[in-house]
Amino acid sequence: MGQGDIVEPSASTVIPQGFYNINVYRSKPVTVIDGSKSYHLLSAYSSPRLLVESAGIKTYPADQYKSEVVTNFVNQTDIGIKVTVERSIPFSVTIGGTTTDYRAQPGTVAQALAAVGVSLGQEDTVSSPLSSPLTENMNLTITRVSEVVTTVDVVLPASTQTVDDPNQPIGYSSIKTQGTDGHKTVTYRIHYANGVETSRVALQTTDVVEPVATVKVVGTKVATPTDATALGQEMAANRGWSGTEWVSLYQLWEHESGWNPSARNSWSGACGIPQANPCSKIAVDDVSGQITWGLDYIAQRYGDPNAAWAYWQANGSY
Repeated sequence: MGQGDIVEPSASTVIPQGFYNINVYRSKPVTVIDGSKSYHLLSAYSSPRLLVESAGIKTYPADQYKSEVVTNFVNQTDIGIKVTVERSIPFSVTIGGTTTDYRAQPGTVAQALAAVGVSLGQEDTVSSPLSSPLTENMNLTITRVSEVVTTVDVVLPASTQTVDDPNQPIGYSSIKTQGTDGHKTVTYRIHYANGVETSRVALQTTDVVEPVATVKVVGTKVATPTDATALGQEMAANRGWSGTEWVSLYQLWEHESGWNPSARNSWSGACGIPQANPCSKIAVDDVSGQITWGLDYIAQRYGDPNAAWAYWQANGSY
């Protein structure tokens, strides 16, 4: 066996009894041209790719090979087979933020994309002209463009109109008329780039039902300490707190807020007639709501205004 010869089966195969066929493929001189480099070897392979790889040259699937028989008797090293490597060009394609590396034979951008199986939609755009030549390590960014026509129901939210009532104290509110949302049917042409909506145009609007506004009444009457005191006495009496209980309640809140519904302690943040701390404890922030919360607080913590006033006199707070 000579250098580069191939035997089949392998030389280490045990020959069985009886007739047995052994194939020997004789090597021949091979010259491989890879760019500016030349390689000389003896090989029995007939495949150009295998001949190139026998020379220890790294190849890529997109590489191509040109093979020819050389019979130059003047220069003995050129006798045999000559294989020229036609190298592919590396490039990358980015679609929707994802980048993939490819290789393709020299040509245009359009030819390279077709060679690696990247198809383009009718409205898609490419960062380089399709007719431009493919260059090494070029990055091509493709924007997938599409348009759809769709019909959707659009809610028209009801607005709220506020009406002032000077006969009701500040903090009072009630719904006079409950509004309703409207709706309409709109047909849009929506433009997408890489799956992200970039614009929409309304083509047609039908079945329009206008919304009905909610009417809300709010009190604007400014309560005075005199008004609050009179209401507080009435509400305390409804609980059975009159006589000394009323006197104690009056003194307690006179010292706390002067029966002023707008009173606020700038240091602690307590507010209102009963000086709730924090203010959010009072769910309904009008005079009636403040007094109701204060009476409930006294009943739950002290039992009656007399006990609450006694505690205040001893501690300066309740």
